[in-house]
Parts: sequence; C-alpha cells; structure tokens
Amino acid sequence: MKVLSHSGLIKKLKFPGTQIIGLQAFTEAKTIRNPIGKIYKQFRAVGFVGTDYEKSVNREAERQNKKPKFESENLKWGEYVPGLVNKILSHNGNLYLRTQTTPNQRRRQPNKFLYYRDEHGKFLEKEKAEQFIIPPRESAKQEKIGLTETAWIRTYKLDNIQKIRIGGETYLLSDYSPE
Repeated sequence: MKVLSHSGLIKKLKFPGTQIIGLQAFTEAKTIRNPIGKIYKQFRAVGFVGTDYEKSVNREAERQNKKPKFESENLKWGEYVPGLVNKILSHNGNLYLRTQTTPNQRRRQPNKFLYYRDEHGKFLEKEKAEQFIIPPRESAKQEKIGLTETAWIRTYKLDNIQKIRIGGETYLLSDYSPE
C-alpha cells in the first residue's frame, strides 16, 4: 500500500469537479452522557468530495418528485482552504475532509462499522456502545422542503483518517495518529 502525507492528499484533491472517495477513520463518537466515558469508533465510509451541496439537494428533491427550491447557507464553522472549496475545511488550526452522500449511494455503499473502543483503548461490545451513541439525523432544512431522505455532509478531521482511496489508489495516511 502506498503512503500519502496530508499535504500529498491535499495536492491530490486539487482536481476540478467531483470525485468519489473511500476512507477508513478512527473518530470519537457523539454520545449522550454515559458511564463508559468517551467512545471511539473505527469505520469505513464512501462519499463524494467536491460536490455543490445546494445543487445536490435540489437534484435529490427532483428524484423525490419535489419542487427543487433548496438554498444552502454559509458554513456554520470553519472556512474552505483556497482552491479546495467543497473539499477541505480549516478550523482552529485543523484540516477536515468534507464529503457528501445521497440516500441512494448510502443504500449501495453504507458505512461499515469495524469496532468501538473506550478512552483507554479497550474494545467495547457493539450493543453496549451503540446505546449511548447519538444517531445521525436528517437535515431539518431539507425536510422542510419535503425530502424524506436527505443528502448528508460529513467532515473528517484529517488526523483521524487512517486510509483513503482516491483515483483508484488506496493510501495509508502517514500523518495518521489516533487521539
């Protein structure tokens, strides 16, 4: 497997338009208050980088036989890295990869859970961990225009991405370091 640094990944993302990527990441799960403490998950995901969110939501509205009238808002946090709009965000000194998925794509290529760990590195049973994890929710703004299934935006801190598949090649990110 080839090795790629974060700066190398950023160079690879300077393509025009949209591209599908796959990634494996180790991140802290969003949880409710629980007796376990922090819960970390390792998973694989597939998504598109470089997509125009507003256009994607309006295309999804057309697929669901709704009138396309969605208007996206400015970013709530972070800012796009110049030359990498809809791909890389910068926030508080960290870089994040922005991906988007559609309902049809999530059905064909769902995220694959690998395992959960507690903050001490101990493996957790899936059922034990998932009772405290906050499930992803649909976009209220997209639901307001009548969408029953919505386009999802996900951002991954580059430091948490272990592997990435882009342009038909899989790379181990050399800057990967678990939190």
